[in-house]
Amino acid sequence: MIQVTEKASGVLLEALEAKADDETQGIRLTEATGDGFGLALDVERKGDQVIEHEGRKVLMVEEALGEELEGAILDVVEATRGPILSLQMPEGEA
Repeated sequence: MIQVTEKASGVLLEALEAKADDETQGIRLTEATGDGFGLALDVERKGDQVIEHEGRKVLMVEEALGEELEGAILDVVEATRGPILSLQMPEGEA
C-alpha cells in the first residue's frame, strides 16, 4: 500500500478543488509508459486504494499498482516554481 504524507494530501486536495467540478472525482495515480507515473481525474473503482483528506477522496490507486508500490511514499518537494509531488520508492527499489 502506498503512503501519502499530509502535505501531499493537501496539495492533491488543492488541485482537485481547482480542477474537478464533480465531488465524486478524485485524482488517480496511473502508470505511464516507461518508468513514470501520471495523475488524472477519475472516479473510484472497485478494489481501489483510496486516500482521503478533509473528507474528500484525493487519491485513488488501483489494487495491482498499489501492491507494486508497497512501501512507497508520495510526498511534496518544494521547488522554485512551487510544490512538486514526489514518489519515493522503498530502499533497494528503482
